[in-house]
Amino acid sequence: MMLTAMPHSLRPASVLLAWRLAIIVSMAIFCVAIPARAQDGDGASLAGQIPASAFFPTVDHVGFIVADADAEAEKLRAAFGAKIVNTVTLDFPVARYDDRDLAYSAYFVFVDLGNVKVEFIQPEADKPSPYLDFLNKNGNAVHHLAFLVEDVDAKLRELQAANPDINVVVRAKAGEGEGGQMVYVGGVIPGILVELAAPL
Repeated sequence: MMLTAMPHSLRPASVLLAWRLAIIVSMAIFCVAIPARAQDGDGASLAGQIPASAFFPTVDHVGFIVADADAEAEKLRAAFGAKIVNTVTLDFPVARYDDRDLAYSAYFVFVDLGNVKVEFIQPEADKPSPYLDFLNKNGNAVHHLAFLVEDVDAKLRELQAANPDINVVVRAKAGEGEGGQMVYVGGVIPGILVELAAPL
């Protein structure tokens, strides 16, 4: 008997979100695994064929923008036994988005899946922000793949030198004591943004 896929219009939103999560997590694991296999025990590239600097650092998390971050995190916890590791509201008093300066806040929930973390971002419903624009346009959906880098500007220059079509969608800095500089860039991975963020 031949099995047919459920029509897109009949798939529950939660199922679609789970499928997208599975695909993106697989991408994240791939990004983590490749640099490890390309290096020997001392961290040097194998036979000089694949320089370690050609790869991104370890994936930190996969980011989703959702209407209810707590509810989505609870679904992962209930379904997979995932651990909710952090909940926080972050302020971004200094940000550049859509060719204008903008201050905004959002609520973040981080879930640990073992191989990678998932970040659920819930924008404020009544204040303009890049997150709210994305949610209004796409609904609950995957937004970015995040990498921690020591120098955000240096890594951004490296990416733009390799691909001039890479564009900065958002550049922001969290409030004092909340986090460092971060950028969201398009043109690195089709269909998803990449976040470059400085470690806390």
